[in-house]
Amino acid sequence: MEEKKDKKKKGIFILIPIVLLIGALVIFLILKKGTETGYVTLETHANEIYEWKYEIENKDIIKFVEKKQSGDLEGKTPKGKIIEKYYFEGKKPGKTDLSFTFTNTKNGSYLDTKYYTVTVDKKLKLTIEEKEQQ
Repeated sequence: MEEKKDKKKKGIFILIPIVLLIGALVIFLILKKGTETGYVTLETHANEIYEWKYEIENKDIIKFVEKKQSGDLEGKTPKGKIIEKYYFEGKKPGKTDLSFTFTNTKNGSYLDTKYYTVTVDKKLKLTIEEKEQQ
């Protein structure tokens, strides 16, 4: 009789962590929905008077989240090649165009434009594909 009680206790102690783990996984998946991001990677150079500016065709489909830079960023004045990642998040399923123009900050002229198609699926996951130059 005592052995049966011990086996039941052991079974419950094994079952509780499994149930908690499954519950945590379900909560994680629910909270994760809508937080998928996609990004575009562009190259620039420090101390240039040019910067990348983006334009979203349909702002109901995606939104800009943040820009991150990496490269030779040591000290107060960055130097050399800089890699910029522009992060976007899906707002609702659909497709939109996204463009980046390498614009002169002094006079508004531009050197280059890159075009992308952004597709947002039902789970708000982004797929970003570069288009050929227009």
